[in-house]
Amino acid sequence: MVNSVIKNEFVGQFGILIKDGELIYAYDEITHGLYEFSLDCREVDMIISPESIHWNMTDRIMAILKNGNEIILVPQFLNSEWIFYDLKEKKIRYKSVMKKKIAISSAIIIESNVFLVPTHVYDPIMVLSLDDMKIMKIYENWYGKNVDKTNGEILIWEAFPCEDFVTFLIVNTREVVCVSINEVRIITLDIPNPAHSVSICKDKIWILPISGEYLYAVNFRGKITDKINLNQTESGILPNKFIKIVAIEENIFLLPVYGESINVYQCGEKQIVKIETKGKPLKGRLFRRDAVSYWGVLVENEILHLLPCNYPYKKIYLNSLKCEEYNLCYGKHIDYTQYWDMAWHVQKDCIVEKEKSDLEDFYQSICSLCESPFPKENQEIGKKIWRECL
Repeated sequence: MVNSVIKNEFVGQFGILIKDGELIYAYDEITHGLYEFSLDCREVDMIISPESIHWNMTDRIMAILKNGNEIILVPQFLNSEWIFYDLKEKKIRYKSVMKKKIAISSAIIIESNVFLVPTHVYDPIMVLSLDDMKIMKIYENWYGKNVDKTNGEILIWEAFPCEDFVTFLIVNTREVVCVSINEVRIITLDIPNPAHSVSICKDKIWILPISGEYLYAVNFRGKITDKINLNQTESGILPNKFIKIVAIEENIFLLPVYGESINVYQCGEKQIVKIETKGKPLKGRLFRRDAVSYWGVLVENEILHLLPCNYPYKKIYLNSLKCEEYNLCYGKHIDYTQYWDMAWHVQKDCIVEKEKSDLEDFYQSICSLCESPFPKENQEIGKKIWRECL
C-alpha cells in the first residue's frame, strides 16, 4: 500500500515563482509543470502540464512574468519558444522571441521592460519591450574583461529589481552589476574575498563571500559599511554552509545548502540567532537533483515565506522570528497518482540519488505506479533505477 503521506503531501520543488493577488504561480523542478496555490489554503493545482512546456534535460523555465492577463514562462535558452498563458481564457500560446541561443539566469520586469540577464558574462544583457515583445536594447561586451576562473566558475545565478535598475552579482568575483535602460555600471566590492551570494536592502548590498567567515554590507560605491564575524555562532560557519542570503530590513537570513536550520543576523542586536526547525525532508528525493534546502523566497506582510525545495513550506515572522511549517496538499484537479506519473515520465532518464535511505521513496513510487494506469512499457527503466539506488 502507498504511504498516506505520499497520497496527501504535495512534494513539488518550487524555485521560480510569481505572486498575483492571492495566488502564487510556481514552476516545479520535478515534473516541470506550472502550478498555482494560495498561501492560505495551500492546495496545489496544475495549470500547465510538462508536455505543454516541452521540457527537456538541457532546457528549463528560468523566469515567470506577468503582463496584463497573461503569465509568461521564459525559457533558459532564449531561442526556445516562450509560453504565454491567458489567466482568463485559460489558453496557451507559444511565440519565438529571438533566434540566438543565449542562456539566461533571470528575467526582471522594470516598468514595461524585461531585463534579460545572461548566465555567462560573455553573453549580452538585453532589454525587451513588453509592448511588442521586441528587443529594444542590447549591451554587448558589457563585462569587458578576461574571465578569471581562479576562484571557480564565473556565473550569474540570479538578479534583483532595485528602483529603476536591475542588480546582480557575478559569482566568485568582487563585482556587482547595475543595469538600467541607459547604462551598465560595475561596482567593485571593497572586500578581501570573492563573493558567493548578495542581497539588496535599501541602500546596502549585503554580501556573503566564498570564504564564509564574514558577512559584509557595502554601499553602492562598494565601500564596506558593516562587517560581521560569522564565527560568533556556537559551532562556527563552514565556507560552503550557505547557499544564499536574504536581507529584509533588520534581519539577514542565511539559508543553508543542506539541513534545515536557518541562521539570522539581527542588525539591531548585532547578534546571530539560529531558527531551529523539526521538519523532515520532503518525499521524492529520487527526483531532487542537487536540491538545496531552500531557494524560492517571498516576502509579504512582515512574513518571510520559504517555498518547498528540499524541505516543506515555511513561514517566518520577521518581528519575532517565529517559524511555522506547513505541507502543501493536492488540489481538486490533481492527485498523487497523476503527479507521480508525471514525475516518472519526465525524470526516468535522470535519477541520480544513490543513498540507501532513498529506497523507501523508490518503493512508494513503485507502489503508486502499480495502483495507477501508468503503462508498464519498459522493464529496463526499472532495472536502471534499481541499479542507481544500490
